[in-house]
Amino acid sequence: MIYLKTIFSQKSEMKYIVAQYAELEPVIDYMIIVEPMFTHTGELRELIGIEELYSKLPTATEKVIYLPLPINASVYTGVSNDEDKCHSNEKYTRGGFVDYFNFKPTDIIISTDADEVLYRNFVVNCINSKYFRYHPFASVCVRLHQFTYKDTWLAKDFIFYGPTICKYSRNASVFGYRNWRYQGRLSKSVGGCHFSWCLSRLELSQKAKSFAHAPSIFGNHEIFEQKLEKDLENRTYSFRTNKLQLTEIQNVNSYWPKTYKQSSKIFEENV
Repeated sequence: MIYLKTIFSQKSEMKYIVAQYAELEPVIDYMIIVEPMFTHTGELRELIGIEELYSKLPTATEKVIYLPLPINASVYTGVSNDEDKCHSNEKYTRGGFVDYFNFKPTDIIISTDADEVLYRNFVVNCINSKYFRYHPFASVCVRLHQFTYKDTWLAKDFIFYGPTICKYSRNASVFGYRNWRYQGRLSKSVGGCHFSWCLSRLELSQKAKSFAHAPSIFGNHEIFEQKLEKDLENRTYSFRTNKLQLTEIQNVNSYWPKTYKQSSKIFEENV
């Protein structure tokens, strides 16, 4: 079986999930959509649900499994100032799905975050490779084009790896929860797009408060808002040691999966 697993926490991320499902639907057996009932900082959050996905893609009801991930003993609550515990919550968010399924060692897990859309051809070539067919612990960490703040603002000089395509056996015997990311061979070719922080101003502020990196990267929220304003004015991303310069791309067809372009139009029509 081939599973596509993703997580989401913002309503605006649904257009990426719709695009990713449409892009990989011919390849996968099931898509697991995880929505945590808590933030990385351990605060309760109201569930959004996936009714919008079904309204855009009615056929998704046959393949999509929705998992509202509850708080368990591994979750730290009210830890906005403790980055280690925030990261522990993040790891459970990404890896807690394994408690609810009986995977086989040979099952393939395509693990993404909501704002990542992989190319169909890349995934097919990866899964059909000799490495994946014969290596019992096969895993590939996918390189993505990095878009930030806007889906046309590309960080051309930034190399981003994150989502992982791997056999379940790679993590099956590991104690504790895994990120299901940053594992295995680094892909030489680019396998998709990362639409990082491509959110509304309100959602950007909300994410900064509940993000696993919040204590060390964003700190004082007033300062965050000031830096964010300058970033948007100067088309930069300054919340890294090395600031990213963002370029407005003109030919999106060279970067976006076709299904993302289609998904964007669908959601724009309903704004």
